Amino acid sequence: MSGQRLTEQLQLVFTSAEEEAPSTIARADAEPVVAKCEPERPAVTNSLMEAVCERENLKKALRRVKANKGSPGVDGMTVEQLPDYLRAHWPQHRDELLRGTYTPSPVRRVEIPKPDGGVRKLGVPTALDRFVQQAVLQVLQPIFDPTFSNHSYGFRPGRSAHQAVAAAQQHIASGYRWVVDFDDEKFFDRVNHDLLMGRVAQRVTDTRVLKLVRAWLNAESPRLTLDWGSLGIFSVSIALVFRLEFIFGTSSTWSYSALFVPALIPFVAVVLLSVPLLRIDRHTLKRAVDDTTHRLAGPIVTLVGALIMVQLMTLGGDRAQTMTIGRTFAAVTGKSWPFFAPALGALGAFFSGSATVANLTFAAIQDSIARTLGFNRTSILALQSVGAAMGNMVAISNIVAVTSILGLVKQEGVVLKRTVVPLMVYGLVAGLSGLILT
Repeated sequence: MSGQRLTEQLQLVFTSAEEEAPSTIARADAEPVVAKCEPERPAVTNSLMEAVCERENLKKALRRVKANKGSPGVDGMTVEQLPDYLRAHWPQHRDELLRGTYTPSPVRRVEIPKPDGGVRKLGVPTALDRFVQQAVLQVLQPIFDPTFSNHSYGFRPGRSAHQAVAAAQQHIASGYRWVVDFDDEKFFDRVNHDLLMGRVAQRVTDTRVLKLVRAWLNAESPRLTLDWGSLGIFSVSIALVFRLEFIFGTSSTWSYSALFVPALIPFVAVVLLSVPLLRIDRHTLKRAVDDTTHRLAGPIVTLVGALIMVQLMTLGGDRAQTMTIGRTFAAVTGKSWPFFAPALGALGAFFSGSATVANLTFAAIQDSIARTLGFNRTSILALQSVGAAMGNMVAISNIVAVTSILGLVKQEGVVLKRTVVPLMVYGLVAGLSGLILT
């Protein structure tokens, strides 16, 4: 290496590297490449979603998304259309984020050719999801970035490829000659999500943020998409996740993960094994399938209608029907709310036909009422779960399904009247227990 070139190199190193960011030479006493572990501060990270939804953070995220541009996702919405969409629908999405019920849309899969052959598979999120991801990133980055190695320059604030080049030249000027270059092939395709989320949970305790990050990791790409007009956009992924988005032109979304239903696979396995074991002939099998399809036709319509009704009831943020019901109950009952808390859970299950949906719908209401009236939040949420389990007895969709399977034509009203009595008994026991224990 000539003296002039070495002089120019040293000049580059000790100007650009110092101007942009301090760089550490990799000596024996230098910082190790492995990131340092700082003391955990979980208490600071249990209300991150409120920070995500702060106005200034959202304005900064929108500016960044608009500057990055990018292709539309599966919904076809461009970045230019995003501001108008947010003006109309953001209160609903903000409410979903704060309640932990926001559901990311599937990603649009694209393949980009690699210079050395093959293709790189990428997932393109919707413009809305990119906006939410950017807002979350801006909150999480200050938590995680200080733990990264000082020798890391990629995708970090205040760092650039120019700094990495300057640092490399500084190492060369110091006498180092060996360079190690490696690429962990398909790392993001194969990384263990459970281990990854476990590491994130060491520093983030807000379960709403953890749930959202997990949902992004598991985002599915639809293999079939159907535009059903005003009813919404229906899609099915390779993992048999059924989704109906933009229901009746709103931001409501319904999804159903068929393979994640514990009873589905055993039932299918039993049916497939029963055919050869019981020596069921083709004619008998066809008759059973036809009879089952005929009986389920009505309940399926009812179930879809019930799910759409639940989604519509949650629209409107603080002005949603569910929020109005909760505030009214709190105003009327006051300090006797623990007695009536199970009734709200039962009401949710009655409408939705699912204790899970009831808890998702009314848990935030119960929590806000507990805070307002000064009750133990855990106890009130426990009463919500008890009430939701009780409400399954009188859920219209459940009753319709049972009467259809058993062939009890037009007996839904009779079944409902008879199940109301045990529901009232259970509710009385749960309510009195709530008053005593809280």
